[in-house]
Amino acid sequence: ASGHSENTFLLEWTSKSFTKIEEFLLETSLSPSGSWSSYRVVPTPEGAYHFAGKQFLTDLQPATPYRARVSAKNGEGWGKPGPEWNFATKGAVPSPASVTASATSSSSSTVFML
Repeated sequence: ASGHSENTFLLEWTSKSFTKIEEFLLETSLSPSGSWSSYRVVPTPEGAYHFAGKQFLTDLQPATPYRARVSAKNGEGWGKPGPEWNFATKGAVPSPASVTASATSSSSSTVFML
């Protein structure tokens, strides 16, 4: 998704887990490569077995493609990061990517980018 701002972006996602998700780890970097920046996100319950995460990113570079991935922590520990997805600040076109990411421990994340 392409952003509406030159240096900010709001990422939102939901995850399904039969065990309560205690924490999300959102990682972002410049696309196609770059070092990862990490954000710890407190999940919000969204009905039975569904949890939402949201992170407002600031100080991004204008007209720049980025990539992101999410991991979830539940009572069984941290799951592996789901597949990466792409987003971009205003003025750039991101690389094609799926809007669905998967995690381990019977969790899956659907990503909604605004």
